[in-house]
This record gives sequence, C-alpha cells and structure tokens, in this order.
Amino acid sequence: MTWQGWVNFILGLWLILSGLINFSADVMVPNLIISGIIVAALSLWEEFQYEREDRRMHVHG
Repeated sequence: MTWQGWVNFILGLWLILSGLINFSADVMVPNLIISGIIVAALSLWEEFQYEREDRRMHVHG
C-alpha cells in the first residue's frame, strides 16, 4: 500500500470510530460511520486494483 492509501484508510477508520465513540451529535453518527466505511473501503479497493495492475504489467509486460 502506498502512504496515500494508508492515510485514506486511517482517516476512514477515524470517521468510523468517531461515530462509534460519539464525539458528535446523534444526527451525525450514521453519516460518520457510513462515510468512514466508504472511505476505508474505497482506499482498500484502490490499493488492490493498483497491485493487480502492477502484477499484470510484470507478467505481460
């Protein structure tokens, strides 16, 4: 994983945890958790896509 991927993943986890720990109003909790899941999932997906493309380039390139 690149450092940008790790930063995005950690920020996603931070959003999830801040919603669970409840640092904010009750109205914002679902938004924080859902946003955190989306950010973390997309950062992992992007990193796996990057690794897959990198492996394909080594095999076919």
